[in-house]
Amino acid sequence: MKPTLTALSLLLLTLTACPPTEGDDTGPVAPFCNDVDSEGEPGHPARVFYLNDDGDDYGNDEVRLCHDPFENRPDNYSPFAGDCDDDNNAIHPDAAEVCDGIDNDCDGDVDGNALDATQWYVDDDGDGYGYDIGPAMCSQPPGHVDNGNDCDDSNGLIYPGVQGCE
Repeated sequence: MKPTLTALSLLLLTLTACPPTEGDDTGPVAPFCNDVDSEGEPGHPARVFYLNDDGDDYGNDEVRLCHDPFENRPDNYSPFAGDCDDDNNAIHPDAAEVCDGIDNDCDGDVDGNALDATQWYVDDDGDGYGYDIGPAMCSQPPGHVDNGNDCDDSNGLIYPGVQGCE
């Protein structure tokens, strides 16, 4: 039977958390953890865990812990990094991006590729009707409208509802 993580060893782990390192390996085995187990003894290569304050299974990149992969996962830590707001469990790398002015999926792009973005159409003649498909965005870009009904987008006098655009 494998020994369980005691309160003392958890304290030891917390006090000896991995220092931030550039170019570190955040995969299953992290070489900069010095191949020690949770007791600080030579043993299995350690795995990096990230502090996960909001319980969404993604942790804060800045707060890391070296831990023996054959022991139970430490409480409030995750093997997955990348949480850009570890106080909000709705914001993490697997979250759906929506139009709300927040980077929900932690990709560095606020509202980029949002699921509820509006499809905009280019309105070349300025008559309020578009034809060519433009970008899908949360905010209306200049020169675009939310419909693609124009039958002649080169003439502002021809649009749905007037003669010549049946």
